Amino acid sequence: MPTVYKLLHLTTGAELFIEYEEKDFSYQLCDWNTTSLVEKSVQFWFGYENLLIDSENNYLQCFLTLIMREIIHCNPSRNALSIDEIIALFSNKEGFPPLDGSCGIKIVGYTIPDFSDHSSYILS
Repeated sequence: MPTVYKLLHLTTGAELFIEYEEKDFSYQLCDWNTTSLVEKSVQFWFGYENLLIDSENNYLQCFLTLIMREIIHCNPSRNALSIDEIIALFSNKEGFPPLDGSCGIKIVGYTIPDFSDHSSYILS
C-alpha cells in the first residue's frame, strides 16, 4: 500500500506530494527495491554527505528535497507545468529514477508560491 509524503519548504511554502511504495523491480538492467534506488539516487550527487546531514541522515527526506529543488529550478513560473509534465521532465534527468510510479515513487502534487507578484517585495 503506497504512502503519500508531503515535503514542505518552510521559507517559501512550496509543497511536494510523493506517493511512495516499497517494491522490487528491474531498472536499467538491474534488480532494485525502492529504498536502494532512493539511496543510490542521493549518493549520485556531489557532496551528498552534507545534504544527508541536513536531512538528519534520512535518505527519503534528502531525496524528496532534491526533487523539490529541481522542480523549483525548472518551473520558476509557479505551477505552470502539469504533474504529467513534471514527471516527464524527470524521466530524462540524470541522477533521478522515473517518478511515474514504476519504481515505487510517483509525484502526485506540488505547489509553488507565486514569486512574480511585485507587491510582495519590500525594499528597506
